[in-house]
Amino acid sequence: FETAPRPTRSSSLSHGHSGGGRNRVHVLSRVTLEVHEASQLTAWLPAAQKFDLIAVRPGSEKMLQLALASDGIDIIALDHATAVDGGSNSKHQYMTKSLPFRLRRQHVHVAREKGVCFELRYGALVRNSSSRRAALSAASDVLRVSGGGRNVLLSSGAKHAMEFRGVYDVENLMAAFCSISRNDSRALFSQNAGGVLQHAYIRGSTFKGAVIFENLVPKLSADDQDLAESSEDDADDGHGSDHDDGDVVMSDSSR
Repeated sequence: FETAPRPTRSSSLSHGHSGGGRNRVHVLSRVTLEVHEASQLTAWLPAAQKFDLIAVRPGSEKMLQLALASDGIDIIALDHATAVDGGSNSKHQYMTKSLPFRLRRQHVHVAREKGVCFELRYGALVRNSSSRRAALSAASDVLRVSGGGRNVLLSSGAKHAMEFRGVYDVENLMAAFCSISRNDSRALFSQNAGGVLQHAYIRGSTFKGAVIFENLVPKLSADDQDLAESSEDDADDGHGSDHDDGDVVMSDSSR
């Protein structure tokens, strides 16, 4: 992994009808580390910092605890899909396995304190019956332990184009299979997803999430610069003159 190339940086895209203005699309890079041994996480995590989003898929409860104790990750991926031979119709089919560990409230508490989200994927719900059973079992446990999905992220996990669903389809899908409201379902891929992006930005642009340097003073326009310079000249001329009557001389620049 240390010799892996840097992630591809795509330039900002804009819709053709927007004129390249407000509706710009920024493409971020992501890496998911499937960890079964502590040495893997120790070796891979420093090299993964070149990516915008870093996810860890732990293979055991011990690896989950190690991931939560580590700095520099944004997502704990709870989808455990394996590729199996799909026969003549396709190269592979993907079967979702049950979680290899039991998610506990203490895990959720630690993740919430650190701003890390658990990731569920709805693609398994529409893939096949075996994947649906495993995905439902995992989703029910995660949503129950997390208090309705407070720090849970929902993504597609689609392996084929037919597994993608629209926003309202996903809301109905989660409401039907996981018994949560549409508002709670929408938060999984809107508010919570935004929190993941914010966490990734802070992780990548600050020192331990505490210090960031930015130029907070707005840059003056050319007209404002001319006005400021003329005000300084007027102030210098007035300071050098004598006024016997004691009147206070002020430059007329406060508009």
